[in-house]
Amino acid sequence: MNHHSWRVLRATLVAIASSFIWALRAFSASAPAKYVVGYATYTARIVPLWLAQEQGFFTKYGIDVDPVFIRGAPTLVAGMAAGSIHIGRTGGSAILAAVSAGHDFKIVSTFNSRNTYDLVVRPNIKRAEDLRGKTFAVTSIGGTSWMGILLWLEYLGLDQQRDNIRMQVIGDQAVQVQCVENGLCDAAAVDGVFSRQLK
Repeated sequence: MNHHSWRVLRATLVAIASSFIWALRAFSASAPAKYVVGYATYTARIVPLWLAQEQGFFTKYGIDVDPVFIRGAPTLVAGMAAGSIHIGRTGGSAILAAVSAGHDFKIVSTFNSRNTYDLVVRPNIKRAEDLRGKTFAVTSIGGTSWMGILLWLEYLGLDQQRDNIRMQVIGDQAVQVQCVENGLCDAAAVDGVFSRQLK
């Protein structure tokens, strides 16, 4: 990576980390002394949170943060509903489902508004029609990878019910990749870092 690319990447990560700080500072003065910030996956999307913690950005602004890994967006959102997690860095589908169920959550920042997952399949699957009757690996039903798969199916002209497509709750994206790689699942929707690994 050349010097210019590194500077652009660093500036981007700092800007994203700043959004975490902005979100935390948006709370009222009666906010807790320590913020538990949950994140639902180990992917590059969490780097800004780790960067802000490691570089001391939170401390610089007088914010005490405890980042906690919670496997899967629905579990993270349940922790937020219970009050044990103050802020969640997670996909939108679980938050939207909780809001529609009556929880008073707010989305204060988003880094993209598109399905950014790559659809990866076993080598024997050559066409969209070959996905009929196959098993997709997901983190959870109702989570962001599940929603990503539903959007991919719609894009490909497939329907989960009509085409007998099964969703298997496997775990996070690293586990989903292993599932597809070992032939235990036929497909998964994962971030680019994982799809490149499977290629």
